[in-house]
Amino acid sequence: MKYAPRKVYIKENNVYVELSYIDFCRRRQADQSYKDKLFIPVQGCLLEVVREQYMDFYRDKERWRYLKKLDTNHSLLSLEGFTDKLCLITGRTDMRLSVNGLMSILRDHYQMDPYANTLYLFCGRKTDRLKALYHDKNGFVLLYMRLDSGRFQWPRNASEARMLTRQEYRWLMEGLSIDQPRALRPSQKRDF
Repeated sequence: MKYAPRKVYIKENNVYVELSYIDFCRRRQADQSYKDKLFIPVQGCLLEVVREQYMDFYRDKERWRYLKKLDTNHSLLSLEGFTDKLCLITGRTDMRLSVNGLMSILRDHYQMDPYANTLYLFCGRKTDRLKALYHDKNGFVLLYMRLDSGRFQWPRNASEARMLTRQEYRWLMEGLSIDQPRALRPSQKRDF
């Protein structure tokens, strides 16, 4: 666990008992029944719940789905589970814009549908940060990424919307140009 919770609340005789995280870990190692208990995070603490509450929490809040989409195992913004369509908006975008402003750029300048099943990528003057806009069935997801070191090789040609492949996206996230002249291109069908 990256950050230990401040406290853990477990149920004993239908009453919550407060434990420090270290005490909880000791009890969990000593008593195998603790491994079957379910907890939800609440304001920096863990709270023991029954299976129905656990499932409702993650279904209603949709936290598990978003964590899986962001793929916390990777240090870069991962798109597994989001969509197969990736669209890069070249040039410079005002990074002060939020969801409504980015939607209007897509709609007014590029005649694109912001509600489409597409992840739209934007970059401002500084190429060490980007924003990504995606419409989920319940609303918009706005992601912001700022690199600690290095820069993205963002295309600065005239503003256009460019569809990306997954490979081009990986190159972009690794600090490479999306136009790799030495990369192997997919072969074309030929008549023999």
